[in-house]
Amino acid sequence: MDERKRKVLQAIVNDYVATAEPVGSRTIAKKYQLGVSSATIRNEMSDLEELGYIEQPHTSAGRIPSYKGYRYFVDCLMEKETLPAAESAYIRNSFSEKMLEIEALLRQSCQMLSKLTNYTSMAIMPAHVSGKLEKIQILPVAPYQILLITIADTGMMVHRIVEAPQNLSAETWSEIASYLQNKLQGLDMRQINYTLLKELSLQVNQQQQVISAILDMIDQTLEEAGEEKVLLGGTVNMLNQPEFQDIEKVRNILSTLEENDTIKDLLNPEKNIGSHITIGSEMQHEHINYCSMVSATYHINGEIMGTVGVLGPTRMTYSKALSLVEAIAEQISENLGKKYGKEK
Repeated sequence: MDERKRKVLQAIVNDYVATAEPVGSRTIAKKYQLGVSSATIRNEMSDLEELGYIEQPHTSAGRIPSYKGYRYFVDCLMEKETLPAAESAYIRNSFSEKMLEIEALLRQSCQMLSKLTNYTSMAIMPAHVSGKLEKIQILPVAPYQILLITIADTGMMVHRIVEAPQNLSAETWSEIASYLQNKLQGLDMRQINYTLLKELSLQVNQQQQVISAILDMIDQTLEEAGEEKVLLGGTVNMLNQPEFQDIEKVRNILSTLEENDTIKDLLNPEKNIGSHITIGSEMQHEHINYCSMVSATYHINGEIMGTVGVLGPTRMTYSKALSLVEAIAEQISENLGKKYGKEK
């Protein structure tokens, strides 16, 4: 593509993103000072349409970018936006106020992203059970009710209040926790499964019924914590986009956002390592092929833990969205590193 066509395409993308209205040659000639007549711009637009970079939504209307045009813009024309100092400070301060558990941190991140972008934010919360088991605690909270806590060497903690098979003293529960910790400490938490725990329960001489029940609870708790969780923010923002005034489109999008497996696939960190922009049909999900997604992975000590991103119309301010998503992913990583990272 020659330089003039590149400038015309960039003008069409910029104007359509700003106005949500098809762009005509006169608009480009007046607003973007390309140094050529509107007739010349019309010829360039005709060539761009023939090449598949722009399209005409209605007869006698201006042109809008196609998926191919957006992809070319993102890959070849877009300049990364530097966030204003006030916005960067707001993000930093929001994260530094207090150290949060990972779910609360990601929920806050989604809330902030949806507020700053006016798009729908999404995040994948990783399975909690990573690392080796370091500590088990059992604390009675009420008669026949205990708080079961498992802590990994990474600092990741899984806790759950469960029904107890017997009403035992705090001292007895502490002894049971110490026994289980001696047996399980140092094992990879992903390898602590039902078979292993069942074998251990058969070796118990005292409090066999109680310990066997606790082992079943540990297995169930770790299994539930081992599942990735999808978090969303600003779903209602979809209704504010001019493209989504069509009720059928909105219904399809909202239906897709309810499908956890679809969102997990979209945000799969193995597919989208680092920062990633996915446009329209590239997402390969029929009901949201008129949307785009900007995402970035977050990590602890270099190990990728999950993904955070925004979903909006293809008429998206890609540069701004990318800068915000990257800034928040970086802050998530920094916060998690401080809370859960291993000292080097």
